[in-house]
Amino acid sequence: MADLERVLGLLLLLGSRLDRVRGALARAVADCDPDEQLQASLLQRLGLLEQQQEDAKELKRHVARCERALREVLVQALSTAELHAYSALLVGKATVLAQQRSLDKWVRLQDQLDTVRSSPHLVAGQEDGEHGTCLLPT
Repeated sequence: MADLERVLGLLLLLGSRLDRVRGALARAVADCDPDEQLQASLLQRLGLLEQQQEDAKELKRHVARCERALREVLVQALSTAELHAYSALLVGKATVLAQQRSLDKWVRLQDQLDTVRSSPHLVAGQEDGEHGTCLLPT
């Protein structure tokens, strides 16, 4: 179940990247951008993302087949009560993992904020009373 969720997340990510590259390519063509290197780069990236999306779709099909096979084995090996308990365990595990990812992201953002607050060298141009530009570490 978690593997399938990861693959679906990957497909969503690839889809959004494809949309951005297609949009950038359409803008470059519509603006009659003479930068052939930019267009070639966008076309190359588009091809790569389309291939990655096809690979992810095949991975999704493979994961779904594996999950169906596992489900068939579990139906034969476990009682109905055990099967329900196992399903509940998987749902609970997925919920905990989602919460953990959310907390990990929050902690990373909090660490970045603490770094920015404690590092005056990350804020440029404040000597003359100017507004600085904050650079977040990656």
